Amino acid sequence: MADYAKVNNTTAANLAKVNNVAKADIAKVNNCTAPSSGASRLVAAMDDAYVGWANIADRATVGTWETNTYQTRTGDSWDLIEIAYGKDGSGDPFYVAVVNSNNPEIIHDDDADITDGQQWTEINLNGAGQPTGNLKQFTVCWGNDVWVTAGKLTASVQYIYRSEDGSTWAAIDISGLTDIGTVYTSSIYALTSDGAGKWWFGIAGKLYYSSDDAASWALHVTFSGEVIQDLVYTNNTLVALCKAGGAANLRAAASSDTTDFSSLVALEDAGGDSLSANNAKRMAAGAGRVVVIDTVRSLAADVSGKTITIQGTRQDLPDEGNLNCICTDGSGSFWTGSDGGSTDDDGGDICESTDGGLSWSKIVEGIQQSGDRKIEDIVADVVLPV
Repeated sequence: MADYAKVNNTTAANLAKVNNVAKADIAKVNNCTAPSSGASRLVAAMDDAYVGWANIADRATVGTWETNTYQTRTGDSWDLIEIAYGKDGSGDPFYVAVVNSNNPEIIHDDDADITDGQQWTEINLNGAGQPTGNLKQFTVCWGNDVWVTAGKLTASVQYIYRSEDGSTWAAIDISGLTDIGTVYTSSIYALTSDGAGKWWFGIAGKLYYSSDDAASWALHVTFSGEVIQDLVYTNNTLVALCKAGGAANLRAAASSDTTDFSSLVALEDAGGDSLSANNAKRMAAGAGRVVVIDTVRSLAADVSGKTITIQGTRQDLPDEGNLNCICTDGSGSFWTGSDGGSTDDDGGDICESTDGGLSWSKIVEGIQQSGDRKIEDIVADVVLPV
């Protein structure tokens, strides 16, 4: 049975009560179950077309990850560079990933059961029966029953891709967007949704916006001299991770007017320790807490409208390899995935924070399955935003 997504146009993540009953005490709305407050499973996208999973109860057992890691397309060597959790056309759990390849570009699980180890389906853009394209996709997101991917653009091929079930995709031509012709060479890495029909993507210093579930787009805001590295949405707040002036920064805007952003807030703690401007490219957000990573460190901030407040100190994660990704369950836990190191077991590592990114521990070291498996992205089975 599907989780409810909205009640009276309020997203589940932002819902407090229905008919004066607290969200935590709601079992069903119109026969749809209430979303869980946390994750039940973590899923990692890996190199060489591998994917792995572990139930939350077993997340700290490397053997569980190795047993549950399989190749989504036998014999392929491309990497799954980003993965997202959402729903299929029937409202059942579904996973879509994008890969560092021009053929295929999009790949999805064939059914609602990622644990079955079965082969996934490739979407070869510009192939028979598929939308025009044939360019690498770098990011994927689900919101309000819509899937969107985005990535590389050229002077002549400028599309994002949209699906209502994760299996059937259409190309959305963005070549007519204001200024897209001046920034297309930067590619699109930043993409997010409010879960209620609004979407944003960033490229170079341009932020584009859709109010109709990613069907049409327009230029929204220009951040001169900046590069938008990532976007997240939480606590009725749109947050942009921007490289500017040789530093990594956050900007934030209230959902009531996402053209009105705060000034840049440097990702620097009270002691002056900051994140790398060149390497701070990924973040995760839940319940108003945003955690940003570079390749070795993290820093947390709380957001509410245009207010950004740095929390705690910069953390050096107990991981030898480059950090590639971060996710959250929206209930205070965050997880990172990495390439892993070589001092002990080779293969990807997973670090965990249970206090909103203020401290970290390594819970999995050296995932191996037919070789050393690098973790390119990690996701919890929680519908975003949270």
